Amino acid sequence: MAEVVDAPLDAAEFARVVQARYSCYTFDAHKGVDDEVLKQCLELTRAAPRVKNTQPWTAVVVRSAEARAKLVDAMDKIHRDKVASAPVCIVFAAAMDEQSVLTKSTPDFLKAALPGLMGNSAEAWAFKQTSFAAAVFMLAATAHGLQTCAMERFVSNHAVAQAVGLAPTFSVPLIVAVGHEAERRAERGEGAEFKAAVARLYLDAALPEQGYSTKPGVTNPVRLRGGTPAGAAGTPSPAAK
Repeated sequence: MAEVVDAPLDAAEFARVVQARYSCYTFDAHKGVDDEVLKQCLELTRAAPRVKNTQPWTAVVVRSAEARAKLVDAMDKIHRDKVASAPVCIVFAAAMDEQSVLTKSTPDFLKAALPGLMGNSAEAWAFKQTSFAAAVFMLAATAHGLQTCAMERFVSNHAVAQAVGLAPTFSVPLIVAVGHEAERRAERGEGAEFKAAVARLYLDAALPEQGYSTKPGVTNPVRLRGGTPAGAAGTPSPAAK
């Protein structure tokens, strides 16, 4: 059950966690993840945003050398070193049918509403819900001083399912490797300057003097997109729609 909060939480600490997360590419294979820390991260993951309190996903924890070796073979070659070196991988799997979501305790109104919630694509709906959970897990891991890397490229969904024993009613949108970085990115001097530049760019784009507005009818607002914000760094803003 979610905690009822009457007073504002520490937004600055949350911002630190969000800004500290990055994709780790080199894990220390000799440094494991504490069992209690992993448990806490997974417990927080269960509190991820979800529609009508459904949880159309499961998280398969892959830890043993034998299990990770099987998963390595199911990954695209660009991710195999990460899976081989990370002490833990979490396979986030989305439930692809109603029966995988429903339980004996599911109320009747939700059973009736579920097809409508899924819409035209049960896969798209389940993938979105599962991605919420994966994002919460990565932030929780970051707060505990761990690094993560989300991976989306596999040989096939079937290969991953075979490697970790998933039922055919599940499909995998992403896998998260978690552990300690072999060589801290800050010590390598990579990423910090670029990340700071992007942060400044997004901040500039959100300032009123740059033309940003949420009012209807305002033309050419600055819009934040994945990547470079439209209208920033001399790029013309698109017309409002």
